[in-house]
Amino acid sequence: MDSCVVGSKSTIDVETALRYLSEVSEYAKTLGPDKMSEIDRIIDRTNGLFQIVRAKKQEYRAKEETRIHGLLHDSMDEVYPGIFISGIRASLDLTALQRYNITTIISVAAGIRPRYPEKFRYLVVDVEDKPETDIVTSSAEALGLLAECQGKGEAVLVHCHAGVSRSVSVVCLYLMQNHGMAFFEALSRIKERRHRADPNVGFRMQLAKLDKK
Repeated sequence: MDSCVVGSKSTIDVETALRYLSEVSEYAKTLGPDKMSEIDRIIDRTNGLFQIVRAKKQEYRAKEETRIHGLLHDSMDEVYPGIFISGIRASLDLTALQRYNITTIISVAAGIRPRYPEKFRYLVVDVEDKPETDIVTSSAEALGLLAECQGKGEAVLVHCHAGVSRSVSVVCLYLMQNHGMAFFEALSRIKERRHRADPNVGFRMQLAKLDKK
């Protein structure tokens, strides 16, 4: 049974958990009354596994609730002078766009079509919110456009579907490259004005690596 050990890692994939439980079940069938200490050891490890899986479920549920709430109750937040972040819902609010004097909209999401091309300049960065997406390389054109708008004193909106990961990562990159901020400094600056800002783990790793260059 020692070949099937669950370590102390805080994350574990579903297939590993199911395989472990299956092996435990088969092994337990071979134990007799003289193996009570072994049975106790199995119970302790299995309970530990259940706690890990339960914690992961709660984490996913909390993130999903945050995502849905953001989609339903989206806002357009000025995270840096002249730079706004939102989800897709707020990006369609023509009244808000005009109230904040937005001239340019950068859509950082797959399958997005400009809603008001006759009123605003658009740039679509067609990327998915996946850890393996190269957000740094994909953002090159968006960073140039942000710098241009800032230089002209024009307001720009950067949005993705929820205004949580992709758009936040692009603005973080801009603040890092154009204003000398470290990644966590840039993210903290954004989170002060958009509390739900939360780039996925892959984007965080990519941005954090830039601090070391």
